[in-house]
Amino acid sequence: MLSFSFAMLGLTEYLLLAVAAIYLAIQFLKPKVKLPPGPRGLPVVGNILQMTEKPHLQLAAWAKQYGEIYTIQLGSNTGIVLNDQKLIKDVLSNTDFSFRPDIPLFSMFSGGEYGIINTNGAAWEEQRRWVLRKLRDYGFGKTSMEGVILDEVSEVVEYFKANGKTPIEVADRFNVATMNSIWTILNGKRLSQDDPKIRAVLTAFHDVPAAIGNSGLMFAPWLRHVYPKSYQVVKNAADSVMKYARAAVSEHFDSYQDGITRDFIDEYIDEIKKTEEPSSSFHTNEGRKNLEAVVSDLIQAGAETSSNTITWAIAYLSHNTKVQVELQKELDTVLGTRPVALSDKPDLPYTEAVILETLRHSSIVSGGVQHSEVNGYTIPKGAWIFTNIYFVHHNSKIWGDPENFRPDRFLSNDGKKLVKALIPFQSGRRQCLGESLARDTLFFIYKYHLSKI
Repeated sequence: MLSFSFAMLGLTEYLLLAVAAIYLAIQFLKPKVKLPPGPRGLPVVGNILQMTEKPHLQLAAWAKQYGEIYTIQLGSNTGIVLNDQKLIKDVLSNTDFSFRPDIPLFSMFSGGEYGIINTNGAAWEEQRRWVLRKLRDYGFGKTSMEGVILDEVSEVVEYFKANGKTPIEVADRFNVATMNSIWTILNGKRLSQDDPKIRAVLTAFHDVPAAIGNSGLMFAPWLRHVYPKSYQVVKNAADSVMKYARAAVSEHFDSYQDGITRDFIDEYIDEIKKTEEPSSSFHTNEGRKNLEAVVSDLIQAGAETSSNTITWAIAYLSHNTKVQVELQKELDTVLGTRPVALSDKPDLPYTEAVILETLRHSSIVSGGVQHSEVNGYTIPKGAWIFTNIYFVHHNSKIWGDPENFRPDRFLSNDGKKLVKALIPFQSGRRQCLGESLARDTLFFIYKYHLSKI
């Protein structure tokens, strides 16, 4: 038994040496390019182990050390981190940088490389163009969505008022409310706040950020063998949202009638049925898989991006009494007792400043590239581009006192809105789908319902 143990130890050492030798050989054979400077990492894992606790703080610390652009190594993936507002906007507005890297962990949420979040090339262009056009046709991002958003916010606020003495999970209620704003477009129906199926989806999502952030799973899929519980949390969430999306799509296919379009999903099915080009992402079974993924993508945009922003907004406001007073003063002066409308935005600069400060204070969000060049550095094909939004929005050289919640930093002396380096929802062609929904929902929460609470 003793000799067997020594034999096994020798085999383990041999395997480790073999892995290290292969890794060093790969690094040696890689074509040499002029990469931005960056922190030194470990063999095989690179900088992953330095980013598992609070990655946004580690990225910010490196930004202070290396400047507006630096390189990190995430397992076998090269990461390029952008830490300057102008550089971020310039890079992400370039079509070379709209490429989305292959991240198996994220692909699970769309059933593979389908939809608009996890696709690239012609399929992404085709899906993105069609989806955005149809969303706009149904009023997404327009004043015609005003009534839908207002109804959802009203229901949540009334619930808070009726249960004021009971501890309430704010995010829990706003998750469904923001999802409903999208779901009424997708499915033509509202979800009940207590719908068990959507509750199951939202519950599954709850622990995903911690599972990903604390394990490095996003950067190195093989770590699922090291962190099986974290991987299972992510898989359960992905399975849950895809199951929900597929059920909605199946229901629509079963009840679809030619010439009758009830909602967004029907419009998509209509596009599938009339598409004859085999190479199209709308063609037959490929089209159905893309539809399921698009529904999943939009659920995530509504349930996560928008509701998380709103939850932060409530938290910041509740801890800043002076801001509440100023906000109430502006509402009373401009609106009096009449209802608020999106058209009132230009007349409510302080409230807009509160929204901007909320977006600045709560920011954290990324992509990959084709082979290109930035600031004289060569960015190799397949590199991951990280937009260090947290650092940009917490850079003391720009904001002075970034740790403080101070809306008036966005206002000039005459009270007009003064937008500085703010990139809350990503830039470029991969801009977040939930941006307009989050902004408009915040508008109604702050401008209409605050006066009723």
